[in-house]
Amino acid sequence: MASGTPVITTPLGNEGIEALAGEEIIICDKPDEFVNKTLLLTSDNYLYEKISRNGRRFIEEKFDWRNISNELEKVYQIAVLK
Repeated sequence: MASGTPVITTPLGNEGIEALAGEEIIICDKPDEFVNKTLLLTSDNYLYEKISRNGRRFIEEKFDWRNISNELEKVYQIAVLK
């Protein structure tokens, strides 16, 4: 996702990141779903670009080290004040 490549995964693969299905990531349970969604993704340029763009933006917003370090610094400041 960070490289701008659309991701198709299982619900387990999305655990912990909680990307929005159909908007930032594609989630499938069964092998035939993976095949169908892969074919759809490769034949639908709009969907490919949408998932690519939204997935990358999602990762940048939630998992960028600058954002993470800013949040961590807030936690440290609270801890120091107690």
